[in-house]
Amino acid sequence: MTFRVGQKVACVRDGRSLFTGAPSGLVAGRVYTVTKAWRDDVFRHPVCLIAEVAPAGGYAFDALRFRPVQERKTDISIFTAMLNPSQVTVDALNTADFARENAG
Repeated sequence: MTFRVGQKVACVRDGRSLFTGAPSGLVAGRVYTVTKAWRDDVFRHPVCLIAEVAPAGGYAFDALRFRPVQERKTDISIFTAMLNPSQVTVDALNTADFARENAG
């Protein structure tokens, strides 16, 4: 899996570094930001750096530790719809009278 710089990714596998055995510093489920992504020349698989945590051993994180976060586009249509006047009118007096008559 390849990532792009600035992309949000979620950690799916925390745990220790495969290279050093040191704790990775990652937390499963937490969202991180990719700062660099490339294909490793030695192991021939994607690796990346993230802004929030430095990798144990100082090299990079295996990209298999992450999945892309589906970013939703901002949509304010629900709020603009709330600003439009409603097409339905309710007679509050008749509603209150009806509730009072049928309360018992």
